[in-house]
Amino acid sequence: MLVVDDEIEIVEELCELLTAFGHRAHGAHCVPQALEFLGRGTFVATIISDFRMPGPSGLDLLRSCRASEFDSHRTCRFYLMTGQTDLTDAALQELAQGGACVIGKPVGPKTLLSLVAGDPGE
Repeated sequence: MLVVDDEIEIVEELCELLTAFGHRAHGAHCVPQALEFLGRGTFVATIISDFRMPGPSGLDLLRSCRASEFDSHRTCRFYLMTGQTDLTDAALQELAQGGACVIGKPVGPKTLLSLVAGDPGE
């Protein structure tokens, strides 16, 4: 599992929670760092990313993953967190076509754990 957010505290909090419930969680603080991690050949079943970050966005991360060997069979589940309500219809449509789910931020522990409940412990 990979958690991507420019807010270090959020990455640490979510990784700690996921680890406490048996998941192997890795953190990244920006899209380039996430892509570097994925480029090492580590398979992740789930990516949980902030939508809006300085530099490349969570949508950019989704595009990169879907267009690369990281997820050639689209088996990775993708969740994009946002506290914003100004997502355009075009962005929402692209997210849906890429197989991503949008979740509200802040995401509570129960919500997060229910989303990843079916994922392997990685």
